[in-house]
Amino acid sequence: MSLPKNLLIKYSAFITIIFTLLISSNAFSQSVDDLTDEQVIQFMKQVQASGLSEDQIAVLAAEKGYSLSDISKMRDRVNRLQVKKTDDKNTKVQSERQLNDTTYYSKKTDFPPKIDSIALRRDKIFGLSVFNNKKLSFEPNLRIPTPKNYILGVDDELSITITGFAYKSYTAKISPEGTIQIENLSPIYINGLSIEQAKERIINRLKTLFGGLNSGGGGLSADVTLGNIRSIKVTVIGEAVQPGTYTVPSLANVFNVLYACGGPSEIGSLRNIEVFRSGKVIRVLDFYDFLLKGDQKDNILLQDQDIIRIPYVDARVSLRGEFRNPKIFEIKAGETLSNVLSNAGGFKEFAYTKAITLRRVTPIEFKIQSIQKEQFLTFIPQKGDIFEADSVTLKYENLVVLKGAVYRQGDYELEKDMTLSQLIKKAEGLKEDAFKSRVIVKRQRENLDPETISVDLEKIINNQSEDFKLKKQDTIFVKAYKDLRERRTVQIEGAINKPGIYEYTDNLTIAEVVLLAGGFSDGAEASKIEVARRIKEDTLGLLPEQSIKILGAKTDRNLNILPENDKFVLNPFDRIFVRRLSRYEEQKSVSITGEVFYAGPYALED
Repeated sequence: MSLPKNLLIKYSAFITIIFTLLISSNAFSQSVDDLTDEQVIQFMKQVQASGLSEDQIAVLAAEKGYSLSDISKMRDRVNRLQVKKTDDKNTKVQSERQLNDTTYYSKKTDFPPKIDSIALRRDKIFGLSVFNNKKLSFEPNLRIPTPKNYILGVDDELSITITGFAYKSYTAKISPEGTIQIENLSPIYINGLSIEQAKERIINRLKTLFGGLNSGGGGLSADVTLGNIRSIKVTVIGEAVQPGTYTVPSLANVFNVLYACGGPSEIGSLRNIEVFRSGKVIRVLDFYDFLLKGDQKDNILLQDQDIIRIPYVDARVSLRGEFRNPKIFEIKAGETLSNVLSNAGGFKEFAYTKAITLRRVTPIEFKIQSIQKEQFLTFIPQKGDIFEADSVTLKYENLVVLKGAVYRQGDYELEKDMTLSQLIKKAEGLKEDAFKSRVIVKRQRENLDPETISVDLEKIINNQSEDFKLKKQDTIFVKAYKDLRERRTVQIEGAINKPGIYEYTDNLTIAEVVLLAGGFSDGAEASKIEVARRIKEDTLGLLPEQSIKILGAKTDRNLNILPENDKFVLNPFDRIFVRRLSRYEEQKSVSITGEVFYAGPYALED
């Protein structure tokens, strides 16, 4: 059959365009992702100039061997470019409006929501992002056993095999009249039959050629399977991203075509997608069943001339805050808030679940309402409702904190009527250096003002006073003696190997400090040591303007305490000065080189 002249010219132009694309980008199926936006725009301009419709292009591309996935990818690229163009225009309008009106939406609350781009709005609507996922093609699987309910049509091809004591095979294609022809038998009409019904009719007719076929003891059996399948046309109407007529394999289901058309638009329904056949609605598909449960019971196989209608979305609600999936959800009549929360995966781990905030639009303005947890199962959301979940406050209902000189400091559960001594017992008791005379308790009053309470733990331990009862949010500080005084050190300087500051301990002597400091250096005068001491209470014999005492001490180089210093014990903050021998000096030398008899270094005597 030849094409009309005008269509032939368009077809030739289309083939030229395709070949141009192939030459410039290697292969259609590989190049769609690799093509630049400019190449896609130029390609579409050439296609539009050819006068062919998108459906004609899809049919011709399919006939040339390009898959449904290839065509869908190109449609998606074109659609995204159109969306981007629209978004750029919306952004420009929005920017101009904001420049002219500085009060355009509150920056503090961001309510009502800002105008988003189409792509961003689609991402916020639960379920629509599936149709933008390149890893999901929903391409028909043509390598599956023929479904028993598959309805045969024109151009389907059947494989008929006879086995047993004789072998014979036939390949039969359904003619436009709906029949197949086998040898000299009269045409067998199977158009519109299921594969199982057609198999029974064909075998009954073959029995006239093969006696005993498929009968017990006959020795012959026949099988009928589907070979090459036909293409069908399915039309998508309503609020689809790319409505139109699609040519798909006859094994395609609703999901295959929905993906090919880009899915519902941002105002299209995901939960009331209708499939029409012969003018009647045969199935209503809820895409949420697939997304949330993996249920495909309504994802039926399509037939030629089926119509998929995507109606306007009836009602949506928005979830914000501490929900696991805070997006925009479509709701059906009769669904409760509990159903919506279930679709969103419930609350996050640290969400405040006792109540959530509802913002509802009225004919005049918004109103706000608090929905309690016990209302979730019965509360019916309305179109445009915005539900907000907050996080729990950083506060504990039964916490006390113990810090300081105990063996296990940290956070503890406040048990009923718990006292301070019971808490310390849970912390494995006090350390030996705990200062028990004054334990500090920091507490919040009912008006949240802080207060500090001092408790004499020594008297509680000795049963001299009543035990102190704790309250939630109490923080208890048990100080150690070392925390209540300045760090005690001594310092040694002078002719010592490691001068520096050392930790003071009770009964510390000069010889012990010298030992800690690595001993005397070579020129040290061990019998000439001075100790500078701070003046505290002992001021006897001191001048009024004198601020320190200078004490002399002696030892020998073996660090033996001399009898006169046997009772000399250091005090905290003492500074020790070890003098150097008066005539001690390291050797000095000069060197001589050149034309002399004995060149080299010479010591200086002076």
